[in-house]
Amino acid sequence: MPKVLTAARVRIAASNEADYLATLRELCQFAEARSQRIWLFRNAKDPQLFIEFSESPATPPGAGHLRAGCVGAVDRSAAHRGGRGVEGGGGEGGVARRTIVVDGQTWEVYPSGRFTVYDKDEFGLMFQLGTGAERKRRYTRYAPVGSRRPDAALAELSSAQLIELFRHSQPAWTAPEAAYGAR
Repeated sequence: MPKVLTAARVRIAASNEADYLATLRELCQFAEARSQRIWLFRNAKDPQLFIEFSESPATPPGAGHLRAGCVGAVDRSAAHRGGRGVEGGGGEGGVARRTIVVDGQTWEVYPSGRFTVYDKDEFGLMFQLGTGAERKRRYTRYAPVGSRRPDAALAELSSAQLIELFRHSQPAWTAPEAAYGAR
């Protein structure tokens, strides 16, 4: 049976290490139920640097993986580079942006700008609350049913669908799209 191997290089602040390892243990339990395996290695010279490997059965496009990653730096600025946008909100440079209200807080929603091998079947979303040092970000992935362009696919989602995706999102420090919270 063909398999897919993904890898992610991760830098974890010492203060977040216990939470990171606990989250990864949970992911391993979910992965086992999906016939996936996850391995974690710590760099001998830099104890805050890890590399994660995930092995999965080859799946149809859009089925996704619990942890997709890439080796090397992740471009976190892609969602904010000007580009063709849809759906208003007045995003910078015409970037696709939506807003949702979750538990009384207004979150901005952008395409995350990160692509996997399923680049036309699976997209990432970034949820952002606030600005500056107090900014919070969360990330999730989804398979659109209509348009295959990230900005158009975002415009097609209803507010209820966005809120549901938000509820399944993960904090920036656990997401490859955010380089696992590295600054």
